[in-house]
Amino acid sequence: MSIHEKGSFSHYPQFSLTTLQRSAVARYKKSLKEAARFAERHDVVLGLENFSHVKGCIQSTFDELVEWVDEIGNPGLQITLDIGHANLEGGVEKAVEIFGPRIKHIHLNDNNGATSDHGELGTGTIDWKTNAPFLRSFKGMLSLELLGFDDLEGTVLRSKSFLERLLKEG
Repeated sequence: MSIHEKGSFSHYPQFSLTTLQRSAVARYKKSLKEAARFAERHDVVLGLENFSHVKGCIQSTFDELVEWVDEIGNPGLQITLDIGHANLEGGVEKAVEIFGPRIKHIHLNDNNGATSDHGELGTGTIDWKTNAPFLRSFKGMLSLELLGFDDLEGTVLRSKSFLERLLKEG
């Protein structure tokens, strides 16, 4: 078969993009369901991370991520909110509103609003003060997820100090 017009996939409906996407999502959900059952039996929570900023990603919206977690309906599967990714995908506040109590883990990083830099907290376009009340009330795990190629230790320490100040204010 060919992707060129002469031997187009359109003659083979089982290979259409829509059919292949549906099949991939169905298989993914089946795997998630099995993984969630295993996690629950072992008193572990899996966090499904928002990742729709990557072109071609199987998950394309915040609502879709919630639908999957709710459809599987197992406490062993929840959501990991990556704040930097959310900044690229429609906004942190929107993600928090849609994900709600399903958020069990948060990746903290900053970016320029255009690329997933996993940058030092407070150096990008994320409105940390607006999101501070949510972070202060959050009862799950917070993780710094940073890249600091020139000064990794400094990036981590400055981000830690930034977060400590942010959580104390208010």
